[in-house]
Amino acid sequence: MPRDLLFDRFQVTLTVPDGVDPAAADLARAALDDPAFLAAVRRAVGAVRAAVPALAILTVTVEW
Repeated sequence: MPRDLLFDRFQVTLTVPDGVDPAAADLARAALDDPAFLAAVRRAVGAVRAAVPALAILTVTVEW
């Protein structure tokens, strides 16, 4: 029977700095809502997993 192994939870916080043009901030927010952003996050996590052979046995879930 498989057992869950929770290694850790990683949190990434993306913030818009003070003074950024509101139009640029809106573009950044729209990019975060784009499904392509989540796909890029999934690819990045997969690349890290592939780069560390010991992690190959793990299943990765990206929650949004």
